[in-house]
Amino acid sequence: MFHLSSSNPNGSRSICRTGSSLARGLVLVYALSISLLSGCGGGTGGPDLMGKVTGKVTVGGKPLKSGRINFISEQVGVGAGGDLTPEGTYTLDGPVPEGVYKAFITFNIAPSQLGTPAADVVKTVPEKYQSQGTTDLTVTVESGENVRDFELK
Repeated sequence: MFHLSSSNPNGSRSICRTGSSLARGLVLVYALSISLLSGCGGGTGGPDLMGKVTGKVTVGGKPLKSGRINFISEQVGVGAGGDLTPEGTYTLDGPVPEGVYKAFITFNIAPSQLGTPAADVVKTVPEKYQSQGTTDLTVTVESGENVRDFELK
């Protein structure tokens, strides 16, 4: 639809496409509304559906004294980790959205530490638990406090 206007101060006339301007405006409002209603982040819940995770990792009944436990969720699209203490306990670095996560262990060993007791701990953890692609450890995180212990065999 076209509209002929003569309201310009210099007396010239302009032609406006009022129908397409209105349609563009409505599309913009609709798109903005949908994006605001759907939220961000891809998680299944809001901030109140977050879980804090603590636990203990053991190998053959003994605490894993060093390393880092990592949680990765393809479902939620989030990951987190926590350093292991000499007692084998951990706390994830922050709360994570509810969901199912794969858990695996990584180590930060400097080349100068190779051959030392600090590096020997890597040998105590079966290889399948040292990679996201090979681990069979899964954990469900629920909102609130979660205690998740792992016995690696």
